[in-house]
Amino acid sequence: MDARLRAVLIAAGALGAIASAAMAEPATTFSEPAEQWTALGVSNLDACAATSRLPLVEIDHAAGACECITDRDGRDCCGALDDWCQPVWTVSFGSVFLQRSRLDRAVIATPPTGTPGVLLNGSDFDFETGAGPDVSIMRRTNRGLIWEARYFNDRSAEDTFGIPTVTSFRIAGIGVTILGGGPINARYETELDSSEINLHQPFGDRVTFLAGFRWVELHDALRVDIATPATFTNWDDNNHMYGGQIGTRIAFTDPGNPLSVTCAIKGGVYYNDADNVFTSTIVSSDSSTDEATAFVGDLNFTAAYQLTSHIAIQGGYQIVRLGNVAIAADSAANTTQIPGGTSSPVDPDAWLWYHGATAACVVTW
Repeated sequence: MDARLRAVLIAAGALGAIASAAMAEPATTFSEPAEQWTALGVSNLDACAATSRLPLVEIDHAAGACECITDRDGRDCCGALDDWCQPVWTVSFGSVFLQRSRLDRAVIATPPTGTPGVLLNGSDFDFETGAGPDVSIMRRTNRGLIWEARYFNDRSAEDTFGIPTVTSFRIAGIGVTILGGGPINARYETELDSSEINLHQPFGDRVTFLAGFRWVELHDALRVDIATPATFTNWDDNNHMYGGQIGTRIAFTDPGNPLSVTCAIKGGVYYNDADNVFTSTIVSSDSSTDEATAFVGDLNFTAAYQLTSHIAIQGGYQIVRLGNVAIAADSAANTTQIPGGTSSPVDPDAWLWYHGATAACVVTW
């Protein structure tokens, strides 16, 4: 079976399993409001007002989802026998501040043949922290299922490395001599885009199981200027990853607490359609493609504080793991001169980490 089709079937099967299980459960009904608040320990309207920073929603009483009372200031305070009512819509607007892990020691430039040593390798690049948007939207259904869509990117990570003066060397298997000597200036750029849609099935107050589909794009580019910007070699690698993921989200705080602390863990198998384009002003160009079964894992810790009944501030820390992806440093290390031209094969077998802080404003209703 084609790897792309297999990844799509995994995602569809997981989503179908959650939906089937949820549809089999009857809708929950609760007792009269006075009995609910007695069970919750809310004995009067002053106690209700004290909880006004919790997420509140308009409740359809006919649906029997939960009941509400109104405090003396006209604020709704909603609850069930064993849980607080949850918002129907949750929208988050924020940013991610991610740093990519240092590369392996893929040899890119060496002294002339027969001379030991390394002039430039992948581990010479230490990427700075990049920033990008992080947007998500969640919709809770009447039966408790939660649909979630999220997009974030990290498009500004880069690093440079320079050698002031060199006369002769081999770069990516290509022998080069600079008459009179000159510099080597390398620039490495990387971009990460992630889009996903998940379906959550709650199990109790604090745990949900999720399954969904994710699309990840990883772009990697390495340019090496030899003596002048007009004399260069350039590798441009792209990874187009599509696949299914499963995971869980765990809440460490009580649903009635204005401060919420959660952890989400996700992982999945992906079809990776990778390609590399090599261009140069000193040798012939080349391009190549390859397919691989990739892995994407995600660990996300968040803490949010409810400022009002509809607005919260949120901060956290995220770790993203990518496996079996193509990067420019590996393509550079594999580039060689062959009879009649240049060979620069793509090699999707690298493993990377992204990690860093997240921050957002969360709106619920």
